[in-house]
Amino acid sequence: MGRDKAQVEIDGVPLWRRQLETLRRVGADEILVSGPRELRDEIDGVRVIADEVENCGPLSGIHALLGAAAHPFVLVLAIDMPAMAPEYLGRLAAFAFANGSGAVSEYEGCFEPLAAIYPAKARAVAAAALRGGDYSLQKFVAECVKQKLVAPLEVAPGEAGFFENLNTPIQLAKFSA
Repeated sequence: MGRDKAQVEIDGVPLWRRQLETLRRVGADEILVSGPRELRDEIDGVRVIADEVENCGPLSGIHALLGAAAHPFVLVLAIDMPAMAPEYLGRLAAFAFANGSGAVSEYEGCFEPLAAIYPAKARAVAAAALRGGDYSLQKFVAECVKQKLVAPLEVAPGEAGFFENLNTPIQLAKFSA
């Protein structure tokens, strides 16, 4: 994107605020933001959790959040998925609850690891991957599925748009149009 995605605006609202509102509409008890150490300790009443292992991508953020959360399950939502609907996240949570495990969205054979619910026990899987220098979220989720920590939830064709993420100015322009 060439700049901090969290500050990118759609209709005058930064992405971080959009996602915060989405999580609040889902009814999240505790909202934590994973971010670099230079962020403030709190943003808009939300605790910021710094990555314990820096420069390792989103896996490091998931690892830190799983260690900091008070709840035994953590809903992870990427900052750059502005089309995510609270209703879908509610469906994901209901699926996780019904299975007694975490849940990860799966679309066309790939996991959507940044719209998922992980149990605190998945922190050990993340820690092992970080120690081994393998920061692949696909491999992390596959190991969580193998260990029955998360169950995959197939994304319905009408839900695929929720997972559109914004990585370039062109994608942002198309989304905003």
